[in-house]
Amino acid sequence: MPDDGLPSASSQKLLSCLDKRIARLQQGLDRYAEGNLSDLQSRMKTKIEAAIADLEDIHSRIQTCFSNGVVDGLTKQVQKNLGSLQADAQRKAMDAVSLEGRMRQLYPKKEQGDESENKKKRTAKKGSYRPGPLAEAFAEAVADGVPASSIDVMARSAAVEARSSDLSMPKVTSSSAKNASRAAHRMINRYGFKWRIPISEMQYKFGTQTLHLPYMSPIDIYTYLIAHHREILFGGFTEDCDVQNLLESFWCEYRNVHPGHQLFQDNGPEGTETFGSVIPAVIYGDEGRGLRRGNTALVTLESPFGLSSAEKYRNNDHAFTCDKCDPDSGLQQQYPCAHGCPAQVPLAAYASTNFKEHVFLSRVPLFLVPCSLYKEHPDLLQFMVHKISQELKKLYHEGLVIGERKYRVALLGMKGDAKWLAQMGSLVRWYGKKGRKRNLAMCAECYAGLDRFPYEDVGAEPAWARTLWRSRPWDPESEPCFLDIPFDEREPERFLRRDLMHIGKLGLYRHHTASVICTLITWKLFAWQDAKNDIPTQLQRAHGHFKLWCMTNHRSPSLRSFSRTLFNWTNKSTYAWMNIKASDAVLVNQWIQEALLPSALDQFSDPRRTGMLKVMLEVSLSLSRFSKVLFSHNLLTTRRCCLQLYEHGTRALNGYAWLASEIAPVCAWAMVTLFTAPVHWTRAAAPAPLTAHGVPPGAPAVPRVAPPQSAKWQATAFALGALASSARTRSRRLPRCAADELGYGREDVGAGGSDEEGRYVWERRGMEILVTAPVGNDITKKDISAHFALRQVSVKVRGEVLFEGIPGCELEVDECFWEIDEEDGKKALFIHLAKRGTASRWPETLLKG
Repeated sequence: MPDDGLPSASSQKLLSCLDKRIARLQQGLDRYAEGNLSDLQSRMKTKIEAAIADLEDIHSRIQTCFSNGVVDGLTKQVQKNLGSLQADAQRKAMDAVSLEGRMRQLYPKKEQGDESENKKKRTAKKGSYRPGPLAEAFAEAVADGVPASSIDVMARSAAVEARSSDLSMPKVTSSSAKNASRAAHRMINRYGFKWRIPISEMQYKFGTQTLHLPYMSPIDIYTYLIAHHREILFGGFTEDCDVQNLLESFWCEYRNVHPGHQLFQDNGPEGTETFGSVIPAVIYGDEGRGLRRGNTALVTLESPFGLSSAEKYRNNDHAFTCDKCDPDSGLQQQYPCAHGCPAQVPLAAYASTNFKEHVFLSRVPLFLVPCSLYKEHPDLLQFMVHKISQELKKLYHEGLVIGERKYRVALLGMKGDAKWLAQMGSLVRWYGKKGRKRNLAMCAECYAGLDRFPYEDVGAEPAWARTLWRSRPWDPESEPCFLDIPFDEREPERFLRRDLMHIGKLGLYRHHTASVICTLITWKLFAWQDAKNDIPTQLQRAHGHFKLWCMTNHRSPSLRSFSRTLFNWTNKSTYAWMNIKASDAVLVNQWIQEALLPSALDQFSDPRRTGMLKVMLEVSLSLSRFSKVLFSHNLLTTRRCCLQLYEHGTRALNGYAWLASEIAPVCAWAMVTLFTAPVHWTRAAAPAPLTAHGVPPGAPAVPRVAPPQSAKWQATAFALGALASSARTRSRRLPRCAADELGYGREDVGAGGSDEEGRYVWERRGMEILVTAPVGNDITKKDISAHFALRQVSVKVRGEVLFEGIPGCELEVDECFWEIDEEDGKKALFIHLAKRGTASRWPETLLKG
């Protein structure tokens, strides 16, 4: 690093000073562009333009010299050149300061027109300017994130268009391409495209100090958007009648997949009178790159409705117009689908997803925190989310009165990657806690991960499916920061939503693509005769093949090379995965299915390898088709389209699991703990089974903002046998022993007994004992106290002991749990006692002694 006295140490500060001087002169130059100028004023304008050009030139020269020095080394010659340039810059900056004072004295006076003309100008300044085609294109360009230089050109063209149409609009002066970013920001503010939402502040106290944290209040956000930009919240609809119909139809469909939501509990089983003013919303949180490549946490609010919903309504493009989905005939027999379109299509059926809109128009930021703060204060993010939750609770109960209508906000959940959700939910059961010495439950939704419930199970009836939503995944003493938000009292963990991008493109895509490439390298696909054929060389040849495919198909990936580091492939005993962006993962998967695997099928003749290559190709195709169906459909999808999505998902999962079991001795297709997440989502895509009364045309659709998790169909979900019979998933099972034949181990089933006072009954269920105790309707989870130990068990209801003592067998503590549910229409407490020994038999009594 350079010493403080060297010119390079002050280069950045000097560049900032030059930017400030240029901005001041540019503001003055804008004033000289208005009205008729006298000869003296024209000369001053020329002087200002020349000064701006000189400052921009010296700014560019200093920036170039400093950048080259950073790259090539800050040598003595570079320091000398910088010193000379800085001396010149200081002289020009001082001249600019002097010029600023003189130019203010000669500002041209604004012409006094008639009253109507002045009123027209004032109206234009307030933002009521009616844009023409070029100005509208400028606004779209801002939303699409085009380069600032293009925005600058379009802004100046829009200004010319306005003047030619005899409309009053702020003048736009010429600007250098080097300052296009600054000019674009100035245009955005000048044309009124900036949202005027006030910045609030929350105080975080630690010790004797206080942090003042800026954030955008949800109350201020919804107040401003409903009043000024309601199309952002309601999919492009602005009329009150359309907004009301959209919200009512959305909540009526959402009731089918999440009847336990607090909104439906407050309005009764049939109440819909207030749904037309309840705005759905989702919280999204994630970490990204910030200053100096450090992580930055960002929390936003988003609407489930895409901006193109209103356009789809005008084009009559609703969920029932899809004619491309044709699911497997076996699935259609299992889940019959009614054809045709209902007589009256609900407005929610026209709603699009928010996947395609620019992030600036689909998500509104709540707060942003650099990693330096939340690493120093580990509970800072939870504190801020808790404050946001309190305001969202107020928006749900009290609402907002805008005009003559009262609006409320109801949350559908929180999205993010597994790490983010674990942090916000204070989870003790998530994918990062699988267990090293023994298997632990590692899914927030079920008990997948335990020995009895292997997370690798993707069969038609996975063992973990019957454990969904049985208990809370967090410690009761450290409840999540979002519990203040009205959501679901019985199953609050539903609030943590699985994010499709992290599950798919940043999940299965990364593992599958890396596994295919590493397997083909292990099989010497890229080995050349009489040449160096080590793994790094073969990886470079594979990248050359990928690069050639991209050039042929006019694709521009950000991948510059393939390496062991990129694949996290340190040796042949490690499972590879590609550390790449989601867009690159999609391109690599497309290259694999279109070029790499077809080429490999032509070169290999071994039947076993050929069969595996076909399964690899089927998995790649299914992943692409799954994404295509997902992103091409509306927010609500029909049963037929859900089956198509379910079919592609099960094909990909079954093929992935089969490859993981058959590819040995190659280490590929790792069955990572996160593998349960896509299985959950794929099962959620399956529609509910038909009732005895059948399903009318246009059966309730499945909102993909909140995948359903109904126990009614979870137990009967059908997993498609997409591949050959040999491609079935191999699930871990307990070894069968001779003791089973004697009624021990898993065969220890049958009635057990009951309490002398009739408070509970118990029965043997193989590896567990189920105790059932009727309870009152007013009993909640807070009234239950249970303690499980190796040789001790205690269960109390409102402080009264239900049973306590030494269990009949030693217990597997981590697999013991309790739940409150209904039996024969009556509320009951169910206690599951898991036996530790695989060949043990429970004695005749529940407790010993």
